[in-house]
Amino acid sequence: MESTQQLVTEIFVRDIHASVQFYRRLGFEVFRENGTFAVLTWENHRLFLDQRDDLPPPPVFPQANMYGQDQDGEVKQRRRNWLKVT
Repeated sequence: MESTQQLVTEIFVRDIHASVQFYRRLGFEVFRENGTFAVLTWENHRLFLDQRDDLPPPPVFPQANMYGQDQDGEVKQRRRNWLKVT
């Protein structure tokens, strides 16, 4: 088994379809989608999305950042304005 598949992040989401579209805009591809669960890929890396109905209200401030790295090794922060999401 490849090391990129040995540790996978799973994110709980409120709306699986909106979440899949959000990550597709970031460059992820859909590997599998089954109702309330989706597996996305970016190169050989996987990301699990799991829709949950029992999540607490969204936080006022972001709880994480996402960074991408270009071919020159320079880190670029993906900003909300660039994605045009709220």
